[in-house]
Amino acid sequence: MALALLLAPAAGAAVTSATSETTGGTAGVEQPFSPVTGAPRLSEEKALERFLAVPKVANWLDRYPRKPQTEATFDGATRAWTVKIWSGRAGQIAQGNVQDADGTVTDAWTGPQVAWSMARGRVGSFGGKVLNAWWTWVSLSLVFFLGLVDRRRLRSWHTLDLLALLSFGFSLWAFNRGHVFMSASLGALPLAYLLVRTS
Repeated sequence: MALALLLAPAAGAAVTSATSETTGGTAGVEQPFSPVTGAPRLSEEKALERFLAVPKVANWLDRYPRKPQTEATFDGATRAWTVKIWSGRAGQIAQGNVQDADGTVTDAWTGPQVAWSMARGRVGSFGGKVLNAWWTWVSLSLVFFLGLVDRRRLRSWHTLDLLALLSFGFSLWAFNRGHVFMSASLGALPLAYLLVRTS
């Protein structure tokens, strides 16, 4: 028993020494994080190539003359490329970000999304996160419909009018996800119906 107590400190010291040698520093002290620095992995041409290969961007650029003005700048702090594209009098028509580490395109904005950040599908851009949550929207829609519907005449123009008003929710759903053109189309349908009904 006494021999075991005498050998314990020596064994502990040996473990501590081995740990210090393995980590190259003091045992139990974490080494500081070293951020990645230096020259970018991708070239400007490669970053542009990755961004232009995104289907959304390629389809949008087909609307404009070929060989638009392009620019790709590297940010050493974020290790990402910011790509911008212009086309004559139309001005800037596309913008996005490309990760330098693996060439992943993290953002791709076209058309009105370039100048109008609220059209990019950011959560809570209009009305906040709670109001735009599906469960809030569905609950309010049910209260609206059930409170105004005529249960004695479900098959009537009145019921169809209520459904047309509720269908604007689909337009909002598309807008909140950055599908601005789909949102406009979905909103135009009930507007056309209501225009006919009120004329």
